[in-house]
Amino acid sequence: MPDGHERSGDRPPRTVDKASRPRSDPSSRRPAVFSSFERHPLRLVGQWARHVAAGELAEALSLYAPDAVISLDGEVLKGHRHISGLVESMRVFDRGVLPKLRMDGDAVIASWEPTRASETALGVRSRVHDGLIAEQWIGKASPQTVATVPLESEGLGPEVAMTILTRDQADEDDVAYVRHRVARLMAGSQVPVLHARVKLAVTAHRSLERPATAQGSLDLGGRVLRGHVAAHSLTEAIDLLVDRLSYKLEHEYERTRVLKRHAAHEPPPGEWRHGDLPAHRPSYFDRPVEERQLVRHKAFAASEETVDEAVLDLDQLDYGFHLFHDLDSGQDCLLERLEDGSLRLQRARRSSPQPTSVHRFELSELPAPELTLEAAIERLDAGAEHFIFFTTGPGSRGAVLYRRYDGHYGLITLE
Repeated sequence: MPDGHERSGDRPPRTVDKASRPRSDPSSRRPAVFSSFERHPLRLVGQWARHVAAGELAEALSLYAPDAVISLDGEVLKGHRHISGLVESMRVFDRGVLPKLRMDGDAVIASWEPTRASETALGVRSRVHDGLIAEQWIGKASPQTVATVPLESEGLGPEVAMTILTRDQADEDDVAYVRHRVARLMAGSQVPVLHARVKLAVTAHRSLERPATAQGSLDLGGRVLRGHVAAHSLTEAIDLLVDRLSYKLEHEYERTRVLKRHAAHEPPPGEWRHGDLPAHRPSYFDRPVEERQLVRHKAFAASEETVDEAVLDLDQLDYGFHLFHDLDSGQDCLLERLEDGSLRLQRARRSSPQPTSVHRFELSELPAPELTLEAAIERLDAGAEHFIFFTTGPGSRGAVLYRRYDGHYGLITLE
């Protein structure tokens, strides 16, 4: 799941007496919030992108306003009849490849990375009005510093590569250092690593004590290990990231074996625990409430798994929480890691059976609250929590609204 983190948090929402907390009129301090997931620009453009990827032309066209306008290389097309041919001719049409989505002001940017060496990245900027796409600009995606490098010179095979993304103040020396450190980690690993992806950034803001961040993921051939750290400098952040990924690699096989064999609730002496390694997580930027926006929405097919499998995912992906569909209870659930290292499980709805697990955890007696997206944002603003697990009503899927490290909001929903 998923920028940032984008899923870390501390504790589930607590009831807040809003009457005791003076607040200004929400409509005067924040851009309009869509109470329906379907009407939110990120959600709508995500649906459009899925239809384009699947080659579903009629479904994609149904998301355009009747007078929608598309601009392509200076040419302007208007109306469904003209738009139809353009959408069908997009090189990503019917390829099954989904883009990355992000908010940029009041627009949504969809970026498709090239799938062939001869291609360039494709960017589509969409403006949504009244729940439909009103305008689109199609062209090359905004340039970013991305390098995919082979690692044969580091003692690895030609099929092994690393993708390095940099922004802000990261420079060539940082790229060379992270390549060397991560390549040595991969070469010395007892678990085969097929690909590494690292993102380096430095945020120049005086309120951040540790402005340098490093995010990394290792593809083990279907399973992914992730790490996300912050430090005073990029060199320090790279070292902390490598230490964290090394720690996860060393215990990957052991933890998998433990899950298969253990029937007891207590781990044997010396067994690895999640809290053994300091997280070094980035600090949250204390962005004023009136400036916060929902800038990312990720929709996932629900992971259907047991609680034990969810615990393994929580540790491997380096998240503070994990949203999944529990096979035992048949419900959407949220598993979170508390500050003391213990686990808490919360279900979308009330259920009495205690799940079977080799891990100790607290089962919350409270179901997820039923909230609109706007109400969830209000509650997140009013409390000290970093995320809220909620549903939008009877029969709806579980969702998590969370604070990103940049102070904006992110949303995760299940499909």
